[in-house]
Amino acid sequence: MNLNNLSTVTMFVGLPGCGKTTLAAHLTKVALKYKKKHITFRVFSNVPIKGALEFDWKNDFGNFDMSYSLILLDESGLEVDNRSWDKNFTRDKVEFLKLLRHYKSKLICFSQTWQDTDIKIRSMVGKLFIVRKSLIPMCTCAIPVFRKIDVDEDTKDFKEIYYKDFPLLRFFSTKRILRPLYYNMFDSWECPEKPKKDFETF
Repeated sequence: MNLNNLSTVTMFVGLPGCGKTTLAAHLTKVALKYKKKHITFRVFSNVPIKGALEFDWKNDFGNFDMSYSLILLDESGLEVDNRSWDKNFTRDKVEFLKLLRHYKSKLICFSQTWQDTDIKIRSMVGKLFIVRKSLIPMCTCAIPVFRKIDVDEDTKDFKEIYYKDFPLLRFFSTKRILRPLYYNMFDSWECPEKPKKDFETF
C-alpha cells in the first residue's frame, strides 16, 4: 500500500479479527522505509508495533511535535469515542488535526464500526476502507469506499454518499496483504486486567 495514496486522515473499518492491526503493522513497515526529500517518516502508534513510537491520544496528540509522521490510532472507537467529545478534544488537538497536512503528517484510524469514532475525525476522513478476510487464505483485503458530499434535491440539505467501485474495478482497487508476514511485529490489542471478585451462586 502506497502512503501517497492515503489521505491526510484515512480510516479502516472491519470486524474483529479481520486484520486491522496487521494492516497497521504493514503500514508501519512501509512508512519506516519511506523517504521524501531526504526526510524519514516517523511512525507513532497507540498499540505496540515494532519500530513505531508509542503515543497516547489524551496526553500526546496535539501537545507535542508529531510532524513528518504516520500516526496510527488502533481501536479509535475506544480512544476517541463519539459520545465523549469533551474528553477527546482540546483546542490543541482540534488545531493539530485540522493542520495535519501542513505538519506533513497522516492520521490512520482503525475501528470496528464507522459510527463509534468521533465525528470530528470522521468528517475529515478523505479515504475510507472496509477491511475483510480475503477469500485467499491468510490474506486481508482493504476495499476502498468513496465518499461524496452532495445536496439532497428534496430537503436541500447536505448529504453524504458512500459507494464502492464497480465489481470489476474493485478487483484492481482492493489492496491485499499476506497476514503472516506481519505477525512478528505486534501483539493483538491487550485487554486491561480487571480486579477479581468472588461472585455468589444463586
